[in-house]
Amino acid sequence: MGYLDGLDKDSCPFCHRALNDYVSSEAYAGKWVSIDVPVDILIGESVDAKEFLYRACKYWNENAEGGVKFNIDVLR
Repeated sequence: MGYLDGLDKDSCPFCHRALNDYVSSEAYAGKWVSIDVPVDILIGESVDAKEFLYRACKYWNENAEGGVKFNIDVLR
């Protein structure tokens, strides 16, 4: 099995090897890797979660049968 086996066609084998060597080096072993997550991903996740919560609360309001109703207007 060669070094380039299993790599994507558009990936850089030298970058991959450098990262692998850095992560497996003795000076780095056992430490955390910090990565930057784009804010758009977090916003998208929160919007999806809010929409799910809105649909769930709306469903529970429609089927409350005299029970507690949720104020779903604050979720809009």
